[in-house]
Amino acid sequence: LVGGLIALSYPLIFRRRAVSPGLESPLQIALTAFFLAAGVALTILDINYGDGFTAYVVVAVLSGILLRNRNLTVVLLFLAAAAAIVVGLALQGAPLTWTRGFQLTLFTAMGIALGVVRERDRRDRFDAQLQLLEQSIVDPLTDVYNRRFFIEELERTVQRRKRYGHPFCLAIIDIDQFKDVNDQFGHLVGDSVLESYAWMLLDHLRESDVVSRYGGDEFMIILSETRLPEAVHVLERLRRHFEEHEFQGIGRAITCSIGVVECPEDGVTNILIQDADELLYRAKEEGRNRVQSAAST
Repeated sequence: LVGGLIALSYPLIFRRRAVSPGLESPLQIALTAFFLAAGVALTILDINYGDGFTAYVVVAVLSGILLRNRNLTVVLLFLAAAAAIVVGLALQGAPLTWTRGFQLTLFTAMGIALGVVRERDRRDRFDAQLQLLEQSIVDPLTDVYNRRFFIEELERTVQRRKRYGHPFCLAIIDIDQFKDVNDQFGHLVGDSVLESYAWMLLDHLRESDVVSRYGGDEFMIILSETRLPEAVHVLERLRRHFEEHEFQGIGRAITCSIGVVECPEDGVTNILIQDADELLYRAKEEGRNRVQSAAST
């Protein structure tokens, strides 16, 4: 009775919680192993009194309700329980008849099926959570981070700079004369250019760097653990790559202008963005297709 109440209340306790394999899985395995062990013991004791596999049926159902673990874990738990029943009956001198063997196989399969269904439900919920999270932080066109998430990440990076002294640089990239691309070739080609820019940024930067689509044709980058001279070198390499790349559907290169600033020890997020934006504006004023930093002014 106590075991049944625990099993039935368990899904209600965890229903509103985010899926967390760190705590739930070991607890589920421990409870399931307890139920199965009790069911095995009762089944072996009761087999000679006509009750048959009643106890095993109950724990199979309860365990199936509880389990939301890897399919292999589910199978191994139930196979271990079935093997324990076979061994226990053999030690009692009660042979496993065809009828008993069929019942044992049926109830074991039933428990495994319930456990697998619960695991599938867990995975579906986890995938749905990941999808919702991705939709909330990723730009749907370019598959890089969106503006809202980037601002939050930039603020966290600024705070790490203040607390731990980790240097970083902020860069704003603006595609030169992007409006002309849309006007001449259409918005589908323009979208393709934006996607290509995003993919090439990801390909040429480190995984620790953060890339975001900040506006219509603007991208922002956090270059982590990077001083200004190194950042300028990296961005110059990027600029030359875009200058030499022939974009599909256009047949020519599409250049970009870049403003980059290093975050000071007492940096403020809004001021940092403003400084990088002013440098970008200066790069465009001075002829575009260039990297502008405080050191180059």
